[in-house]
Amino acid sequence: MKSKNFMSPIEVMIYSAVLVLILLFGGAKAILYLSTGNDVNVTVTDKGERCKSVGDCKYLIYTDKGTFEDRDSWLNWKFNSSDIYGDIKRDTKYTFHTNGIRVAFLSWYPNIASVQEVK
Repeated sequence: MKSKNFMSPIEVMIYSAVLVLILLFGGAKAILYLSTGNDVNVTVTDKGERCKSVGDCKYLIYTDKGTFEDRDSWLNWKFNSSDIYGDIKRDTKYTFHTNGIRVAFLSWYPNIASVQEVK
């Protein structure tokens, strides 16, 4: 008895192309994220909402220098975003060490890797 192929060669090519695009996009985001470390002096104007999507959670921090996100990150080995968010106070000056850039149409914000209050 002859076995059947589950996918035609065209389907294999399409799925392979999609997989390659996903890997390239994810790899590019990781490289971009890790290569854009920056220290920013800010004054926090407001602490935003907690935005939750499937398997992901981030806090938004509004400052005089733009909006930043606070989320856990495997790339930075950072898993204390809730603690950082809880320690940040409105109308206080901080130095944020961030990774990533703002890409509006993808809802990407620079992620806060660490925080130091400016006295």
